Amino acid sequence: MKRAALTLTLSLLVTSAAIGQAAALKPDTTHNVGVGEVLAPRGSVDSGQPLIPRIIVNNYGTAVETLRAFMRIGAYLDSAQVTGLPGRGSDSVSFGSWTPVGRDSMEAVSWTVCAGDSFPDDDTARVRFLIRVRDVAVTEILDPRDTLDSGEVVYPRAVVWNYGNLAESFDVDILGCTAWVFNLPPGCMTEAVAVDSLVMMPGRQIGRAIALIAGDMHPENNVVWDTVWVMPGPGGHDVVIQILSPAGTIDTTMTIVPACSVRNNGTSAENGLMFFRLLSESCGAVYLESCPVMLAAGACLRVAFPSVRLTTLGSHTARCSLLLSDTSIVCWRDFLVVPGSGIAEGPTPGGSCPAPSATLVRGVLFLPHSLVANRQSPSALLDATGRKVLALKPGRNDVRHLPAGVYFVRGTGSRGRGVQWSSAKVVVSR
Repeated sequence: MKRAALTLTLSLLVTSAAIGQAAALKPDTTHNVGVGEVLAPRGSVDSGQPLIPRIIVNNYGTAVETLRAFMRIGAYLDSAQVTGLPGRGSDSVSFGSWTPVGRDSMEAVSWTVCAGDSFPDDDTARVRFLIRVRDVAVTEILDPRDTLDSGEVVYPRAVVWNYGNLAESFDVDILGCTAWVFNLPPGCMTEAVAVDSLVMMPGRQIGRAIALIAGDMHPENNVVWDTVWVMPGPGGHDVVIQILSPAGTIDTTMTIVPACSVRNNGTSAENGLMFFRLLSESCGAVYLESCPVMLAAGACLRVAFPSVRLTTLGSHTARCSLLLSDTSIVCWRDFLVVPGSGIAEGPTPGGSCPAPSATLVRGVLFLPHSLVANRQSPSALLDATGRKVLALKPGRNDVRHLPAGVYFVRGTGSRGRGVQWSSAKVVVSR
């Protein structure tokens, strides 16, 4: 009996000692604070752009705490006082402004100092970040440059570089026309091409190309200048034309009025014939009209052509040409046709492209087989009065001997009836 009591007493003493030892090893969670997260800097920051380092401080304990938080970034060191942080609470802390320099990866270290902190292992937080260098440059204007003819149409181009350390997307303004650059890798160059064309005006022109990007470290290399001499047009003519409509994006429910402007910068009057053609990337010519143009010296006209509604989808090109006595002046502009939101005209039977309203030829008329349904039936070229001037065959037909003017291709089907697209308009020019 005495032995059992002694054994029980010893067991209780050992248990009490173990409990006391465990209590001594377990930290007191009444006082426990630390940095929960570094808010800034993190990820990537712009070199040369000041920022405010910020952190989140957590109170993991139950007591209200007053503490001091620290932030170190390279040679930068700052601290801030936190007063009255409630138990189980958190708060954001901001430090003095810091300006990143260089182009490397760095580490930000933040920690707290609190009297009686029972668990210092959670006091500190670290984060690595990249100092981003934004530095793009325009080094050369490729087009226009040197000497050009008046009325010449160009798509401005320039060479751009990314001297930074991350990929960049930005716009480039080249002589007032916009070019887009997407995801240019660091240390690489590309050729920026404007989305709109430019009609060159006569005289000495100062061209500028500038990269449009915010936060560039070296804005002085964002721009280049070049001098372009624009001479009077070919044959001594000084006439400039520019397409006004269509442009951009149109849909199949829209009725458009093709139009262009023509300016005579010379000192003598100019008379010519203007042609306006719309070309579909998939179907070829879908529209052609013409009209005479008479320009006094120094005059500027807006020339409008018959309206049209396009049913061919995708990329198109508007091409306007002015035929003068000894030369032609041409300009063009790209646009896009998309399905309309309303009821659009359907495609032509069989899914084919619509027939062009006219075809401009010089010397040789090519007659597609699609214009003649019956290969055995004859086709003829008629003048404006309906008189037959030439028998046509599929393929190449020599029309060099015919006077310039408007003609019609006429084909016949069974019983002498006309066939689809058998009356096609042709303009013979010199």
